Amino acid sequence: MLGLCGLSPELIDPDDADRRIDIIAATRQLVLSDGTIIDFDPAQDIDFNLDEPALAHPNTIRFSALDREGRELKGETWFSLGGGFIRREGDVSSRSRSTTAMPPS
Repeated sequence: MLGLCGLSPELIDPDDADRRIDIIAATRQLVLSDGTIIDFDPAQDIDFNLDEPALAHPNTIRFSALDREGRELKGETWFSLGGGFIRREGDVSSRSRSTTAMPPS
């Protein structure tokens, strides 16, 4: 959810992340990185698609924000590289550094 809001895992304070997720759940709205506000209920609008295998990497997650007609407004694909490291698909800075450190959860 926070990535769709334009926040990056390496920059967000983990305590602030919990607060922001609580606000999204309470308001049932998500403010995308370009300022677009969409209705979003995490309990209803998060769909774990386990039927389609990831083609690029076995530990892949795809985030998509859709409008009411099902058109994608925003989407990102992330790869978990292990050891707390992740990479966003197409991220030039991730390619040059190869990985991004994440704090343990």
